[in-house]
Amino acid sequence: MRQATWKWALALGLLACASYLALPAGLGRALLLLIVAVVCVVCVVLAVQHQPSSMRLGWRLLAASCGCFISATLFFSIDDLLRHQVPGAFTFIDVLRLSGYLLFFLGIMRMSRSRGLAVSRERHADSAVVYLGVFCLAWQVILSGYAHDPSLSITAKVVAMAYPLINLGVLFTATGAILAGVTRRASERFLLAAILGLFLATAIGRVMTMRHNSHAGSAAGVVMLFAYVMFATSALHPTSQRTLVEATDSGLRVRRWVPLVAMAGFMSPAILFLGSIFDFQVDVAVLSCAEGILFGLVVLRVCWLFIRIRSQNRLLHSHTDSLQEALATQQALETDLRYLAFHDSLTGLANRAFLQQEVETALATAAEVGSLALCICDLDQFKEVNDSLGHQVGDAFLIIASQRLTEVTGGQHTVARLGGDEFAILFAGLAEPGAATQLAERIVEALRQPAMIAGREIALSVSVGLAFASCDTTSELLISEADTAMYEAKAAGKDRWAIFETSMRLRLVDQLTVTNSFQSSLESGHFFLQYEPQVSLHDGRLEGFEALVRWEHPTLGLLPPLRFIPLAEETGFIRTLGAWILQQACIEAANWVSTTDLTISVNLSGRQLQDPELVAHVAAALAGSGLGSERLVLEITESVLMLNPKQAAQTLSELKQMGIRIAIDDFGTGYSSLSYLQQFPVDILKIDKSFIDPLEDPESEGSAFVQTIVRLAHDLNLSTIAEGVEQLSQRETLSRLECQSIQGYLLSRPMSREAVHDFITTSTATAVTTAAATEAATEAPLVTAIAPQRIDANRLGPIGRPTRAIVD
Repeated sequence: MRQATWKWALALGLLACASYLALPAGLGRALLLLIVAVVCVVCVVLAVQHQPSSMRLGWRLLAASCGCFISATLFFSIDDLLRHQVPGAFTFIDVLRLSGYLLFFLGIMRMSRSRGLAVSRERHADSAVVYLGVFCLAWQVILSGYAHDPSLSITAKVVAMAYPLINLGVLFTATGAILAGVTRRASERFLLAAILGLFLATAIGRVMTMRHNSHAGSAAGVVMLFAYVMFATSALHPTSQRTLVEATDSGLRVRRWVPLVAMAGFMSPAILFLGSIFDFQVDVAVLSCAEGILFGLVVLRVCWLFIRIRSQNRLLHSHTDSLQEALATQQALETDLRYLAFHDSLTGLANRAFLQQEVETALATAAEVGSLALCICDLDQFKEVNDSLGHQVGDAFLIIASQRLTEVTGGQHTVARLGGDEFAILFAGLAEPGAATQLAERIVEALRQPAMIAGREIALSVSVGLAFASCDTTSELLISEADTAMYEAKAAGKDRWAIFETSMRLRLVDQLTVTNSFQSSLESGHFFLQYEPQVSLHDGRLEGFEALVRWEHPTLGLLPPLRFIPLAEETGFIRTLGAWILQQACIEAANWVSTTDLTISVNLSGRQLQDPELVAHVAAALAGSGLGSERLVLEITESVLMLNPKQAAQTLSELKQMGIRIAIDDFGTGYSSLSYLQQFPVDILKIDKSFIDPLEDPESEGSAFVQTIVRLAHDLNLSTIAEGVEQLSQRETLSRLECQSIQGYLLSRPMSREAVHDFITTSTATAVTTAAATEAATEAPLVTAIAPQRIDANRLGPIGRPTRAIVD
């Protein structure tokens, strides 16, 4: 709405000006002037309500000045109609007009805001020069006549001279605005037009009155009307809500008006010069005083200019110092950022990006093959230290390791932290390859020494992979080869170093092929279960089966558990695979037809036991298959139990409450102690095959270990199952030692689900006893009719442990 209001006001105002000229002189013009003036003032008063608080007073003063002018015009018209005017007399009308001019000046000054004292005083000085120059011209042409007219009284002279001087003041204001460059906005241009209109209206009125011209009222009235219209339009314009300030290019505008200021300064000498040439009367005293004032203004202007230049020079020096300081700060920040970009914040060593650059540079400048090698080191116990003792101890652990690596290299080689607990050392300029292997050995020895951290002695060790650069080696390939060798050292037992060989890459590719096939093989049905029977030694009764997972890989063929179980543990796929094994084993066991309730044993991995959803998964498997919980046995190794004993005890207790039995697998190979047997709700101890194998030799002490385990189980009211039984002599010894149950190749190899049903049907307790008697007479094996053989631990076995496969 405000966007269009000022346009309507401008259009109607200009139409009113045209109507004023069309009307005959007299009452009609006077009424039109008064009506339009009042409407303009009302518009200004209404527009002030939308102005910022800092601008309202200035506009109100301008509105009040217009009110004074309107009142003066009204009284002048009434006085003119009544014929009461006295030429040259000082009247109430003059008081109103002079008050209007005073309010006008105050309003303009209130609305004007300078950018600074120096700029403001220089602008006023320039305006004063122009004012004095025009004053000299006005004095010579108009004012001197009033001053030297003997027929006029003092009051009449003052009144006669006041209006020209006021007009010069109006001109002074307009000149100041122009010199300050405040006329960039539309509202400022309209306001300047109103100021000039006021100046012209007053000047025209005085000149026409002096000459007794009848058209004085017409000319002055239409200009005054135009000034009111411009004043209202300026207040209504949207840009009027901002303070009048000097433009940013005011210096350029001042330079444009320098000729005007110069001409005004030479006005007094020019009049004196022309008076002497053309011989007309000149008021030397007044012009000399004006010239003296002009000279003083020029001196002040020059002094202020020097002060301003000096201030600007100081400001420039200050800015220069600030810029230099900022530049130094920026350079320091760039140095810090460059350092942080290529160094580790914790240890101060180089980071992966820096190592990458160094490797590329070293490869480009390597003199010969074998002179450049890369070591990648991985701390073996870092995760355990960090998880158990906290991140502060872990950070101290890393710092000590970095210091020892730096000491070993003696500062001659690049040591970098790649991330986490992984470090790298670039050996450049080696005289022979053996120097790198010696350094690798020294690294292992240095990190092997215990360290005191937070009052604790912590043992350190490191696995080191070493790779040598060849003629076609890239930085990425060299880092990858060293990383592969490091993982080979870890797989070989940690706390050692290994040199990269091509076979390592092939094994790595093979492992990648295996891990990438996990999910797809499970979905495609390439995983399957086999079952190993468990028989009672007391009466030869079939008690149950242990479920063993097998994988028929689509390209690699039948894979032994050792080939994929550790990788499944490492990648976390063991949780998915373990859940599938549990579900399939429960479904199969629920379908077995037997006179007794055969059990099904399923192995649990470490990741499964730490899974908070394990109990829910087991319950879902039992509910989905319809298998009774008393028929399910979950086997866990000792080492898995001790990963997180508190959580393991809680999980096993929940499973025990469901009626599920818990078996300790490979008992005797880990943390065999009464304390943990009392801590966990265990039902069965499975004696590891490593204790069963010595039973073949009657003179060995193996039976003593087995007897101890069996007695321990009996004392704790636990059942015992001997694993990996392959010979009749082992069976007889176990029977004599009162072991309750056995499983192994003496009974049968792991069999398919179809073979299980046949085995259940044919393998009754009587059949097993008869087969045992026949075995003793003919030295033939039980049930499967194969000769007793030694077992290879790499072909067949349960999840997480190698057992029972045939070798020559």
